[in-house]
Amino acid sequence: MDPEIIGGFIICLFVGIGIILAGWLIWKKEYYHLIAGFDASTFKGDTKALGKMFGISMYILGFMTILLPFGLEFIGEWLGIAYAALTIILIIFLIVRANQLK
Repeated sequence: MDPEIIGGFIICLFVGIGIILAGWLIWKKEYYHLIAGFDASTFKGDTKALGKMFGISMYILGFMTILLPFGLEFIGEWLGIAYAALTIILIIFLIVRANQLK
C-alpha cells in the first residue's frame, strides 16, 4: 500500500473515533452543550430524545467515516459521492426531527 493511502486510513480512523466519542458524550453523558445552537433554557422538548437522536446519528456518521477509506480503496470512488449524499440526508433528517421535538 502507498504511504498516502495509509495516511488517509489513519486520519479517517481518528476522525471517526472523535465523532463517535462526541455522539457518546451527547447521548450517554448528556453533554447537550455539544449540539450547536442548543440552549437548555429555551428548549421545550424532550432533551433525552434529542440527545439519543443526535448520539445515534453521530455513531452512524463516525462508523461511515471509519469505513470510508476501505470503501474508496476496494469498492470504488463512487462511494465518496454516496458518503457525501448519506451525510447530507442524515443532517437534513436531524434538522427536521429536532424541530419536531420542540
